[in-house]
Amino acid sequence: MSYAGMGLSILRRLRDEPFNKQTNNNLQNHSYLKAAEDGTLTFSQRRAFAREQYFIQLSDAISFATLAGHTSFRPKTLTDAIVPAPKKSTSDQVDLFQFLLGGEMHASKLLLSYAKPLGLDENILRNPGNCGYNLSAKAQAYPSYWSKLALTKNKGAAAAAIAVNFPAWGEMCKRLLDALANEKKYGYKGIDDEALAFIKFFATPIENLDEMAASIIEKEKVKYPDLVEHVRILQEYEIMFWDGIFEQKGKEHKIVQAIDISGCGVPGANGVYTLSDKMYHGVYTYTKRGTWEGKDELFEMYYLNDHEFINGDSWVIGCAGHKDFYRLFLDNPATSEHDVPSEKGTWSQCQEDWVRPLPKLKHIIYDMAPNKKQKAEN
Repeated sequence: MSYAGMGLSILRRLRDEPFNKQTNNNLQNHSYLKAAEDGTLTFSQRRAFAREQYFIQLSDAISFATLAGHTSFRPKTLTDAIVPAPKKSTSDQVDLFQFLLGGEMHASKLLLSYAKPLGLDENILRNPGNCGYNLSAKAQAYPSYWSKLALTKNKGAAAAAIAVNFPAWGEMCKRLLDALANEKKYGYKGIDDEALAFIKFFATPIENLDEMAASIIEKEKVKYPDLVEHVRILQEYEIMFWDGIFEQKGKEHKIVQAIDISGCGVPGANGVYTLSDKMYHGVYTYTKRGTWEGKDELFEMYYLNDHEFINGDSWVIGCAGHKDFYRLFLDNPATSEHDVPSEKGTWSQCQEDWVRPLPKLKHIIYDMAPNKKQKAEN
């Protein structure tokens, strides 16, 4: 039996399967996309995309490397990893798996750029459990199946799945890119914003994808029944990835515990602050209701720069004569312009009572009187 020319026919048949049409319909109507487009995608949901993709990329890169013949490629991170040289081949055609490995390696740096304005660096991404985040089993099912295909050296099924799945993933990225770039709430400067380069990269269609995949299908001499279930399952896992990150909308909210020990009489500042998904001067806020001077107030804590609040930590609130803004220094306060702090972590200069919390990260500003907003300054 001749397999010449059968690869493209198989791909067309797979795309015409009812399960694939249903998958595309489910994806195009997915709640994550709709939330992104109507401006209600939460801060936690956007962070979940980066957190889950970090581990998906690492796993997929190893899977593609294995399928390309690089069985010893096992980096702990893609940041400093080097793409192995292609295996020698008698064919002039680019090896699909080698090509995809290079793409994952390139995109890994772009993902860090996406994560940075969301307060996530690589250390945080690599250690989710230390930062109060639990990876989603739904989201991580996708790379797990790729690992299975790589472990069993099922190149034919892998090639077919890539040809069917990657365009669906790319279309999701295209719509997500447009949504994040065009909604002012998210704070990006259009589709060419550096922070969106990761999503833009995957939103770009892969040239000659079908031809590369068809070549492998024909070379492996696999038949349609050998492929269809693998493709169907992987498409279901694609939906589960988006389900998983959409469900993260409230998982990171109760993460800041504030305790007022400054003696300035602002008990309403005590308690748990929750992530509000509200921006003020380009900064996301943590909020809680409380009483200040006998009135119900919305207390807001501003999240600056690229640090992260850790679940379970206690953050001490200091006050300064009921000014609108109060500062917490999270670095060594002795390096500030104030006097060296006392044992309790306070300064005497200017009759201000800045209280030192845990010695980590940078600093936050919160506003005790949000109806009298001024520009927060570092």
